[in-house]
Amino acid sequence: MSIFDWFKNDNDVEVVDRSTPAPTYIGTDGVERTQEEYDAEKLKALDGKGIYAGTSDTPPTDSNVLTNDFTQIPWGSNQELNNILNKAGDLWNVPSDVFKLLGEAEYTQGYDSDFKANPTRGAAVLPSIPRMLLPNGELDYSNVLHELPHLSSKYFRNLEADGSVRPDWQKPETKGLTGYEFSNKEMSPYYDDFMGYVENDPTSGYAAANFDQRAGYFRDDWLNEKDRFGHEINVQRPELRDAIGNAMGNILADDRLFNDSMLHNKDKLAYATSPEEIYARAMNTYGKMKVMSIEEREKHLTPVSKFSEWRANNPGIDSNAFIQEHRDYEALWGIPTGKVDKDFLPYMRHNMYKIRPETYNAIDAWMKVNKPNETNDGFAQLELDNYLEGKMYA
Repeated sequence: MSIFDWFKNDNDVEVVDRSTPAPTYIGTDGVERTQEEYDAEKLKALDGKGIYAGTSDTPPTDSNVLTNDFTQIPWGSNQELNNILNKAGDLWNVPSDVFKLLGEAEYTQGYDSDFKANPTRGAAVLPSIPRMLLPNGELDYSNVLHELPHLSSKYFRNLEADGSVRPDWQKPETKGLTGYEFSNKEMSPYYDDFMGYVENDPTSGYAAANFDQRAGYFRDDWLNEKDRFGHEINVQRPELRDAIGNAMGNILADDRLFNDSMLHNKDKLAYATSPEEIYARAMNTYGKMKVMSIEEREKHLTPVSKFSEWRANNPGIDSNAFIQEHRDYEALWGIPTGKVDKDFLPYMRHNMYKIRPETYNAIDAWMKVNKPNETNDGFAQLELDNYLEGKMYA
């Protein structure tokens, strides 16, 4: 889950037999290229930009440099991946074919000696290709669920109102859906933005804000974001635009999600507070909670009260009862490792991240308005279902 630097190894570039013309295709930028030319250009553009890795609790170190040694998975050829993407499609309210992202998304296996030695290590994404990197061996549903937001982040940000996608959506410098850059190594401005909106923060240059106010600030920032020419960035169809904006506002303002990220990613502050990671963690947690019963989900979304509140409501009760209540709540989210930090808080091997019910509901509302495009290889924008009977597409 840390970022790696991606280096092109010229010695590993496949030699193409020029006696047989290589097949060509036209990319989203309108330029006709061979597959070799396409990969070379993408790797060159990506040099030094790094990748987003999957949900391993102990991320590989930066010394584990990736190579471009991988195997392409033709769409539909891997039944295990198909099953995972079908489940994800159910969550996103679309057929799984939309994760082709107009035929530009790539799914591959085999990268990095560490992942080859540990077949279930996780997954990763190169957002600017966009390419999902998967291990050789058994795939993990949770890892793929975490990576799909990374894979589609720039795509969603660059959707136009008519359903088309701006041609520069894959450029390395293009920001993600959160409105912040992809980076796990350098502190994001998001950290200062969040701390500026934290309630009763004496260091804040902003007025203290409760959760609803924080969510409103982030939502308005997202909806009103403009490029350097003064043009609006997020111009999706109104229903989808409002739903994503509300989800982004809640995700980026969610103190439970933010604090839990800090707890589970100690000593990795830039990674812990990376907004694109915060977003992916929220989406992964949403997916796991969506399939719970209402009763089980309610347990997760209802935190243990503060001890002072508990004591006021439980006079004369042994405080060990509160401790057990707290332990039971924490156990819903992860498994204790048996270790504690300097503050005697438990290190947990987490199953998912804590989020507020407002965040869960905002993501759920977004998922309900997603629609496939006519060819089922992307997301639609125009809303026609309310006017005509039957399933319509943009």
